[in-house]
Formats: sequence, C-alpha cells, structure tokens
Amino acid sequence: MSDLKKVTREHMQKFYPRALKMALAHYRSVARRSEPKYPDFKKQQEACKVSIAHIQLLLKLGRELMADHAEGAGMEQEDLQKLIETAQHEIAGYDVKDGA
Repeated sequence: MSDLKKVTREHMQKFYPRALKMALAHYRSVARRSEPKYPDFKKQQEACKVSIAHIQLLLKLGRELMADHAEGAGMEQEDLQKLIETAQHEIAGYDVKDGA
C-alpha cells in the first residue's frame, strides 16, 4: 500500500466512529416530527432519506475499514462492530416503519 493510501486510511479509521455517531444523531433529530425546524412533512421526509443515504455510505466504508482489521480513534474492533450494528438497526427500523 502506498504511503498516501496508508495515511488516508489511517485518517479515515480515526474519524469513522465520530462520523457514524454524528450521522446517527442527525438522523434521530431529523426523524422527530415535532421538530419545529421541519414543519412540512415532505421536507422532513427528504431530510430523513438524505440522512439514511449518508449512514448507508458510512456503513459501506465501515465494512471496508473492518476488512483491513483496523482500529480507529482508540476503538477496538468489537466496539466498532457494535457501532456499525447500531447503525444497521437504525436503518432497518426506518425501512420497516416507512415501508421502504
């Protein structure tokens, strides 16, 4: 692996847990219908879909990072796996609730 690829991968491994946590938190905040920021249901639905797409991309990245047996930001492999499973559960809950 080239030095640039190695440095880039290390950077992604360190930032990944935080990025996934932030994306999940954003989805949860947008999904609340009572949030005054999204009084229009269609806009709220669009925001949810964008959040879900972002999480799905992060999950793909996470699988790639885990395939390399990486550790990121002080997180052990098991902790990273739990975080990914939480995100997958959130996505599955969205799909079931909304018929997607």
